[in-house]
Amino acid sequence: MKTKIFVVSDIHYPDRLSKFPDFTGLYEDCDAVINLGDYTSLEVMKYVKGLKSKFFGIYGNMDETSVKESLPKTITIEIEGVKIGLLHGSGGPFAIENRVKQELGENLDAYIFGHSHRSFNKTIQDKFFFNPGAFSDSIHRYGYIYIEYRNIWGENAFVL
Repeated sequence: MKTKIFVVSDIHYPDRLSKFPDFTGLYEDCDAVINLGDYTSLEVMKYVKGLKSKFFGIYGNMDETSVKESLPKTITIEIEGVKIGLLHGSGGPFAIENRVKQELGENLDAYIFGHSHRSFNKTIQDKFFFNPGAFSDSIHRYGYIYIEYRNIWGENAFVL
């Protein structure tokens, strides 16, 4: 059975995104939702958390205190035998995948992160790295990860 997960990060409402996000049509056929932080407001966090009963979320560096008190900094989950680490990320965009791997540890199959506002979808030394990009940018970026038979891969997507 193939699992499909909606992945979104860096929504930044209302500080960068002027209109409340609407993910209608983007997540309904998914089995779960992952958000990688920088919702900015508790209102957005509650909205994203309510999209699916299977929600995995962490906070980002720009989130208000109420969001940081509601969510962890990192999560490690296992789906269909694939060990996945979630972390918002920090620092500049270059080599962010190395910092994410260092912070989450070596024993994972996949590293899902945000922060850089740059889409990233690559397997490096048998480890999968994925960043959906930023939903707050003028091109609203998000993504999907798929898991089937202990394999994981991603798809970056956007809406204008």
